[in-house]
Amino acid sequence: MHPSEARIGKGAAKRCKNFMFSVDRDLDAVVAGCVEQHGQSWLYPPIIRAFTLLHRSGRCETVAIRSVEVWDEDGSLIAGEIGVTVGAVYTSLTGFYRVSGSGSVQLCAL
Repeated sequence: MHPSEARIGKGAAKRCKNFMFSVDRDLDAVVAGCVEQHGQSWLYPPIIRAFTLLHRSGRCETVAIRSVEVWDEDGSLIAGEIGVTVGAVYTSLTGFYRVSGSGSVQLCAL
């Protein structure tokens, strides 16, 4: 689907007003949220260390680990996603949510 074809429902649009969004602000908290919600599964310590190193190094010009965060009005992290960019292409790897609907709002923000 091309981004111009995406439609945001009225409910999601209304919820957006109460949230703040950021990119690459708190990878550690997003990783913790993903592990909390899904367990370690594939996101285990050696992978986390590699992602963190790549995220913080900033030395690779075409590949980057990204974190996308959704914060409530009180500054609490309520949803997040880890993804990778290769050139101009973004791929979601995993995500979590703590407040119903916040994950959907995060996807709309992307």
